Amino acid sequence: MTVFPCLKISSRDLLRFYQEAFGLRLVAVFPPEGEEVDHAQLRLGDGAIMCGTRGATEQPLGATLTYWVLPDAAAVDALYARAIAAGATSVREPYVPDYGGRECGLADPDGNGWSFGTYAGEPG
Repeated sequence: MTVFPCLKISSRDLLRFYQEAFGLRLVAVFPPEGEEVDHAQLRLGDGAIMCGTRGATEQPLGATLTYWVLPDAAAVDALYARAIAAGATSVREPYVPDYGGRECGLADPDGNGWSFGTYAGEPG
């Protein structure tokens, strides 16, 4: 099974922000031009999100939180610094949670939450 977090975004500018701030790679966007985005897909490693300015539901902006697993603590720190430099808002600076690993919390310009960390979940 594959799961795609789906974000409602305010404009096509968020696609550029995700690429610059978080290093996501734009895989698809429809329509290819214009301000409205019916569907976009972005990837980071094995993970992906889908997003658009319109949708079947009236999800409010800023209502989504995603968690991305990174390979090590250095990657968490580097992504946090990159995202802050690109204009992301810090929700929580990189830290070591009680369950181990390292993670940080950020918000995009629409208020969606982005967590990046090394904790890959418990096996099983």
